[in-house]
Amino acid sequence: MRTRFLGIAALVVVLCGCPTDDGEWAGAGTPVIHVQPLSLVFGDVEAGSSSEKTLTVWSTGTASLHWDIPLLDGEGAFGVDATGHHSPLDPEASVILPVVYAPAGHEAASATLRFYSDDPADPEVTVALTGRGIAPFVQLDPATTEFADCEVGVNSEQTIAIRNVGSADLVVDEQVFTPTSEEYSIEFHAELDGVIPPGEQETATVYYDTADALDDVAYLTVQSNDPLQPEVVATVSGTAHYADAVTDTFVQGIPHASDILFVVDNSCSMGWAQGDLSDQAEEIIGLLDDRGLDYHLAAVTTDAPEFQGAVPLITPATLDPVAALQDALSVGTNGAPSERGLVNALGALTPPLTDPGGANEGFLRDDAGLRILFFSDADDESPQAAGHYVQQIQALLDDPDDLTLLGIIPPSPTAPQYETAIAMTHGYAADIEGDWQDDLPQLADLMTHDADTFVLSEQPLPETLEVTVAGEATPAGWIYEPVRNAIVFEPAFLPGEGEAIVVGYYPWGDSCL
Repeated sequence: MRTRFLGIAALVVVLCGCPTDDGEWAGAGTPVIHVQPLSLVFGDVEAGSSSEKTLTVWSTGTASLHWDIPLLDGEGAFGVDATGHHSPLDPEASVILPVVYAPAGHEAASATLRFYSDDPADPEVTVALTGRGIAPFVQLDPATTEFADCEVGVNSEQTIAIRNVGSADLVVDEQVFTPTSEEYSIEFHAELDGVIPPGEQETATVYYDTADALDDVAYLTVQSNDPLQPEVVATVSGTAHYADAVTDTFVQGIPHASDILFVVDNSCSMGWAQGDLSDQAEEIIGLLDDRGLDYHLAAVTTDAPEFQGAVPLITPATLDPVAALQDALSVGTNGAPSERGLVNALGALTPPLTDPGGANEGFLRDDAGLRILFFSDADDESPQAAGHYVQQIQALLDDPDDLTLLGIIPPSPTAPQYETAIAMTHGYAADIEGDWQDDLPQLADLMTHDADTFVLSEQPLPETLEVTVAGEATPAGWIYEPVRNAIVFEPAFLPGEGEAIVVGYYPWGDSCL
């Protein structure tokens, strides 16, 4: 800031005497300026108050001193009271000028007071002014938060710091988060007691749970006792884009046809539970019949892939399917102590057992769903990871989505191999240590290879789903079922056998740019 009330050029100096032959003034004196002190240190001054110090200007020469009102140059809340300014100032005369420092807020201030006069030896005299305003100073860091361009469905977060970069306690009166979308939320960390000391901070985490491809904005407003900026606002912005589109294609198979393989643990630890499963044979057959299911049923053990029972392959045409299934499930408890359900399930469905004349010939049918139910009180101990066996079994089918794995197994997380395999096929697990018999209707639902149900490969954004049947857009007659992640057709709109069902959609995303 520079203020100058009277320029040197405007000074009119009248000197007494007469000029000599060489142009000098005879009898002329010399003006001299003396300012004391040459620095004023105000120290710490609370914002809203003031501190005053004085300067003395003397005319110490032999002629009257013509001097200008001092010019203030620099930053800070300094002021000079120039009411005592007199020009010219007679020799030996002096004036006292008050200088005031009155900070409005937190600052480290310095300025220069410049005195201009007709002192030929020292026409400019400077006085250094320093002071510090004591006050809180709030800072939101960052003041602008921008979430990267994320795929819809990605949940991301960023931190905003509420800092006191001032020199007195910051009292936070109110914090208000104003989102324009429900996709934003905020969490304040460490309960604010209302006071943030100098140099300290509190933080808040802003969460952005993207749900659409629209721009979203939110504002964090902090009100405090900062005298310069009692209200500060941080802006949060973000946008999202859809992940790459997904197209799932299905071909309608044989309506209500399922090949169901039971894998029963026959180790010695199963004595307490194994009889319960065979006792449910009548209930299982009844549930499948109620659903009109065209089933193939067979059972293997956790140490052998050959079908069990006097009737290895049970169908609705079997003379007494209940008795046959009860017999097939009664595998005893003399098996190997190492339970290998996954590897024996794969062995039961592949050559040589499925070759013509093989022990398991005729079980798998084209276009029928494959359901495998594991019944065990321990996790799988097959030599490979669960995903290996799931992929190998899916490769046996025309449509990998025709495979659903089920389980009556130990509670989570004690059977991670089985849990992983079941999750990969959107299956279901009941607790063998609980009342799993109550879960049989739900298991029967999943055993049914419904002609109306088509499981998607990824989780879709429901509003982006588009369905065509036999090349025709089908905007009605179906619903999306999130639990099974499937398109389910209404009875009147069932695709015909052999018709192609194409489902296009954008999936939930998993990354940001």
